[in-house]
Amino acid sequence: LMTATPHSGDEDRFTRFLGLLDPDQFSSPDLVKRQISQDGNPYFLRRQKEDMVNEHGHELFVPRHVKTQPFQLSPAEKELYDAVTGYVNEYLGATATGGRGSAVALARTVLQRRLASSLGAIRSSLATRAGRLSERADQLEQMTPAERRRRLAELGRMPKVSDDADTDTEIDYEDVDERTEDELATGVSGAQEIGALRAEVAVLHQLVSHADRVRRMGTERKLAALEACLKESELRELDDGRGRLLIFTEHKDTLEYLEQHLREWGYTVCTIHGGHPPTERKKIQQDFRRNKQICIATEAAGEGINLQFCHLMVNYDLPWNPMRLEQRMGRVHRIGQEHDCYIFNFCATKTVEGQLL
Repeated sequence: LMTATPHSGDEDRFTRFLGLLDPDQFSSPDLVKRQISQDGNPYFLRRQKEDMVNEHGHELFVPRHVKTQPFQLSPAEKELYDAVTGYVNEYLGATATGGRGSAVALARTVLQRRLASSLGAIRSSLATRAGRLSERADQLEQMTPAERRRRLAELGRMPKVSDDADTDTEIDYEDVDERTEDELATGVSGAQEIGALRAEVAVLHQLVSHADRVRRMGTERKLAALEACLKESELRELDDGRGRLLIFTEHKDTLEYLEQHLREWGYTVCTIHGGHPPTERKKIQQDFRRNKQICIATEAAGEGINLQFCHLMVNYDLPWNPMRLEQRMGRVHRIGQEHDCYIFNFCATKTVEGQLL
């Protein structure tokens, strides 16, 4: 049994690969097509998990049911969403070039992602960002003009992903770890003079106050949608201990926010995030299987962890890369899974995330 996904335009290489298995049957592309299509052929070509069968013709993977869980922002939440989007477009716009442009663009993406994640995540990021940039502005006031120009230029540089990494190298958002993401969200700025930096800090303080007002107005719509989702018939298995639920979020602030509320709602919870070393993640995985109803995870659990004992998943935050979504679902929808998998994808309508979905 063999699975393969040849790249577009790479059929010749794939044919040569098949030739290693049987040079007589797979000597040319035409012969490959004829042999693969014949009944009784001992080789099977499967490009999707759902098509794979064992030697008895039985499917290797259980059915997977993916449901979109749409929700609508409240008027107050939508007003904050638009205000933060306006700030991002004005102060982290696409005017910077080169290394500065790459860092500023990634900082913009990180803040947009946290805005979509939760009020807690964006409020925390904006407050930390205001504090760090205000501190930088105070330091700049004490410097010579030459030193001030150098430090302002550093505000637009990419944080180091590792000690030996080049800070000017372009990095894709998918390659950014949690520590670097925090640096981007709170420390990268497109400001090139102290006055612009002070103006940005003033706007950030206004946005933090705005977020606080929205939080005082009541339950966040996305959180309310999660509470309603937990009452869905597919998730009632959590109540009698038969089921386990994996919740994915993009950000540690949102993870902690969800953990607090889920415990208040009476659920037993564990968490996995980038701060846990691999050995600790394995221990948490076992604790989840034996003792906990729900595991909340950041992308640290998106690869390398096998959770066949769990068949329920909520994507509280959607990754902007569909392959990462597939990798997440692959934690539970894999060989050895005995139950149908139910996945709920949360998405706010009338937002960038809604358009992406």
